[in-house]
Amino acid sequence: MYLQKIENYQGEKMKTIHINSRQLKKYKELKLSKDIPNTESIIYEMSDTKLLKVLFIKERESLASKLYTVSLLSDYEEKINIKELVIPQELVSIDGLVSGFTIPYIKGENLGEILKNPKVQTKTKIDLLKKIGLFIHKLEKSHSGNINFNFGDLHPYNILVNKEGLHFIDLDSSYLGTGYPQPGFYVSVSKELEKLPKKYNQNEKGIVIPNDNTDLYCYNMMILEFIAKEKIYRLKEEELYDYLEYLREVGYCDRLLDSFQRLYTKANNINPYECIDTLDDKLLGRGMYKVYEYLKNKPIVK
Repeated sequence: MYLQKIENYQGEKMKTIHINSRQLKKYKELKLSKDIPNTESIIYEMSDTKLLKVLFIKERESLASKLYTVSLLSDYEEKINIKELVIPQELVSIDGLVSGFTIPYIKGENLGEILKNPKVQTKTKIDLLKKIGLFIHKLEKSHSGNINFNFGDLHPYNILVNKEGLHFIDLDSSYLGTGYPQPGFYVSVSKELEKLPKKYNQNEKGIVIPNDNTDLYCYNMMILEFIAKEKIYRLKEEELYDYLEYLREVGYCDRLLDSFQRLYTKANNINPYECIDTLDDKLLGRGMYKVYEYLKNKPIVK
């Protein structure tokens, strides 16, 4: 996915606001879901419209890269011009040390909470997953230039939903083709990606460098976990393919399964958003990983 060409970036346009420790203590900490992966940060409510994200990263290179990415996103927000991306606003210096940044306070429900809520209709969940895939597709097609944009850390708990639509947050882990890549959740927890160094390229520290394949890997994992109701990224390659074969036997769409099967092959990943409508309550009930484990040594009755 690409943004417009950005030349001679100096990182000088983003404003910096200065506060001290006493002021920081006056802000209310925003309570996050316990299921959100470790954020290495605390988020505070500065006002009804603004949040403050304070980073706690010991490694200077990683902290500097996040702040660089934040500055780049903010400085070129008008050129990026994608309303679904929640772009950071200002850097924040605390007691003279730049330690975080502000972001718009988007009121909405976390997608991760929606997907696991049994009271939310299946169709609503499927529609949201399809909209994510459609957004990724449009983002890939709508920009040109030499600066890549990849989410880096795309997962359900980094997406907010409200009446205005989808809002992608936590963009300090995104990657714009420059700087030091940060470890995203899905791509840092699976050891299987290490077997495909050309597809999921790693730097000298073993951090996967975000690209279109990693973003589509994350999106496919979102759908798989929605189907399986389990942390599928923990599966070894052979365990995943056994499970996918089971899904084929119980009637899952071949194109959707093809997208999943590509994840641990040399073939480029694909976007399966057009196939998500094939899911329904019956298929989802049979697709749960616990059901598969119970039935895997028994004959399948369609």
